[in-house]
Amino acid sequence: MGQRAGMSLESRPRPGSANASLSAVALVRLRRKREVETGATAVGADPTEETTGFPRHALSGVMDFLGPVFRGDGRWLGDRPRNFVQEAERKLRLQLDWSRGAQGASESLLRAMSTEPGLMPRVVDLALKEIAIGYPPNACEEAALELDRVLRDSGAEWKVSQVSRRLDFSLERRIDAATSAALDALASEQEPAAVHLAEARNRAYGQHPDAGKAYDEAVKAVEAAVINVVIPNDPTATLGKAIGVLRADPKQWKCTFTRATGDGQSPVEVVIGMLDMLWRNETERHSPVTPITLE
Repeated sequence: MGQRAGMSLESRPRPGSANASLSAVALVRLRRKREVETGATAVGADPTEETTGFPRHALSGVMDFLGPVFRGDGRWLGDRPRNFVQEAERKLRLQLDWSRGAQGASESLLRAMSTEPGLMPRVVDLALKEIAIGYPPNACEEAALELDRVLRDSGAEWKVSQVSRRLDFSLERRIDAATSAALDALASEQEPAAVHLAEARNRAYGQHPDAGKAYDEAVKAVEAAVINVVIPNDPTATLGKAIGVLRADPKQWKCTFTRATGDGQSPVEVVIGMLDMLWRNETERHSPVTPITLE
């Protein structure tokens, strides 16, 4: 971008280049200027991370990733290049300054990213989803993995998530490695349960958390998995109907665990109870309706 913003995303910087680092420095300087003007600095906190959503020492790597997307270095749709800044303005409901053309609008977006809390992760998430604007198909995965490495090494709360074997990336909140690995393994399948599980994960940890929808998708994932085993040939099957079939004759079914609980419940009965509890507590679907929260 132009000299006024103290950075350049137009000069095609290579990863780790000085231009990309200058972009990050400019974001930090804009944030410091705002601190001086408002005096609003939390004790013991990184004010850059509070505003941008990323640690100060991660910004150069984040800008390395964003540069090609801002410039539109990737493939084109037909003969017309896609303009990421325009798409960001529309999809993120922003109001950018186009009085000085595309360059001014890019600077306007960068200024907003440095001053509006929570905006920068939304921009990065959109850039990941539209990664083909900035990178050719054979370079998309490498770019996304490099951004994930930057975020991991810097201790950021965010990570890059990928739908297995697809150029489908997003930014989500970091969760513990074991849980992440288990979800990745399950989501790599192409079964309906895996699709619902991937959507549940996105609704729980993605850019726009929705606890009710996350729970709904998780229940649908369980429902799809259970129906496939219990009543696979029933076109009107539901989780409630499958629970009824299981409960009617629990001894017909086997479970990995073999020993009963202390109060005499068989492992299959415990599974039935868990399924029933999951189903009945989908309180946004069953009366009386009670909103599901993140707590």
